[in-house]
Amino acid sequence: MALLFVFSGDYFEEILKPDAFNEKYSYGNAWLVAVGLMISDLFLPIPASAIMSAIGSKYGLVNAFFINTGGLLLAGLTAYFAAKAFSSKGAHFICSDSEIEEYSQFFNKWGGLSIIISRALPILPEVTSLMAGFAGMNFKKYLFSLFLGSSAVSFLYSWIGSSSSQEPLWGIAVAVIIPLLLWLPVNRFITRKSSHS
Repeated sequence: MALLFVFSGDYFEEILKPDAFNEKYSYGNAWLVAVGLMISDLFLPIPASAIMSAIGSKYGLVNAFFINTGGLLLAGLTAYFAAKAFSSKGAHFICSDSEIEEYSQFFNKWGGLSIIISRALPILPEVTSLMAGFAGMNFKKYLFSLFLGSSAVSFLYSWIGSSSSQEPLWGIAVAVIIPLLLWLPVNRFITRKSSHS
């Protein structure tokens, strides 16, 4: 993963410049680049919120909402089915048997809510989708939760981008800051739970 980013870092840096979508990509293909970047967030540290804001700036609220929602759904489904495909080997590679059982129980009880909430946070969307696949979370429940969380986040960042179309730098900055601010209490909660376990 690190090597991939080293060799492709300049490309991603260029794309994430405030006016990159307007300068480098036409109206017809910028959305394909954005969706590809959202999916690549599974392997590379791509700020999906900034991508969604840039799409909002270029396409407007309604079109950006559908593009961003579709990108988030594809990214989540890719992680889920990848984990399902390698569940037997992949899960045991990163988790013990007891942890797998614990995750299964967690996703049976709280999986839907965790998928919805994680969409608004950095890092966790990919992790929760992978763990949902490893834990064998019911697909219909996963898809419904993924859609709810993705559509809410998509609307927020599409609106931020469309509202700041004249000053896209501000929209992208806000879109990057919001997940970080949301992550602070979540990280504190996770750290506290880990220290008590």
